[in-house]
Amino acid sequence: MRMREKDPDCENRTSTEFRLIRFGRFCAWMLIILIATYFLSGFGITKSSLINKSTFGLLDKASSFRIHEYLTLPMAFAFLCHTLIAIRFAMIRWKVKNKIVLNYLLTGIGIILFSLAAYAYFI
Repeated sequence: MRMREKDPDCENRTSTEFRLIRFGRFCAWMLIILIATYFLSGFGITKSSLINKSTFGLLDKASSFRIHEYLTLPMAFAFLCHTLIAIRFAMIRWKVKNKIVLNYLLTGIGIILFSLAAYAYFI
């Protein structure tokens, strides 16, 4: 069994690297929950009688549509955070030297992409 190398930046639980790893994992778990709920509400829209019976009347077509609509921006946020954090760590593994430029670049990309998603959602 191969031993994992310890990242010196992540040994300290207060370091930024450690917090980014934890936040990326949190976003991944939230994304799983959001996607499962999104699928359930989507089926509640298209197969309303089946989902209404399965949830004992908790989800009807109207509430499924509202839930489905409300989950769009939280899913976009969780997806972008999780993905951009993973890309950041991959680029560091690929020996990108300037972490500060990388941080600002990925943060800017995330803000632009989320702004586009929010704009598309609200128009």
